[in-house]
Amino acid sequence: MKAASAQRKFMYLALALAVGLAMALGACAPSKAPAPSTTRPGMSEEAKRAAEVERLIKIAQDRMARQRYLLSVDAYLAALRLNPNPSQTSVIRLGLARAYEG
Repeated sequence: MKAASAQRKFMYLALALAVGLAMALGACAPSKAPAPSTTRPGMSEEAKRAAEVERLIKIAQDRMARQRYLLSVDAYLAALRLNPNPSQTSVIRLGLARAYEG
């Protein structure tokens, strides 16, 4: 009787560990990011840069929604390195403040 009880406890422990591991790996899975490029061959360099900044902002906002704050900071900083226009800079700085706070 004790052997069956010990075996059952071991099974529940193994099941709990498996579920916990699956949840942890699911939370760390990469999100479905927006399309890799929104540029077209005929676009100017400034338009390409603005489109890339917008893509990075969307990635950062998606990471914020998933509570992945440090990854969001990385995306916002990458967007800032591309020399965004003033309205994009405002969005990025506000996002950075929220990510650092989170």
